[in-house]
Amino acid sequence: MRHSLRFDAQGEGKGTFLVLDPTLKVWGPAAPSRAKWTQGEGNSVTFSGAVEFPIGNVGRDPGTLVFKGKFETAS
Repeated sequence: MRHSLRFDAQGEGKGTFLVLDPTLKVWGPAAPSRAKWTQGEGNSVTFSGAVEFPIGNVGRDPGTLVFKGKFETAS
């Protein structure tokens, strides 16, 4: 199953995740959930937070989502 997600980065390592999924119309509009980001050594970065993905029109799959990656440049 494929889902879309938006991460809004804010200062001091804070942010929000927002699930962008057309099936959410069954459950009502999506609400942003708290997330955080941390920058590690070099250009590495991690985004994490709680999310709930819809499973068709019968349920949801809650959990913690973690993205780990690197910026292409230090700036």
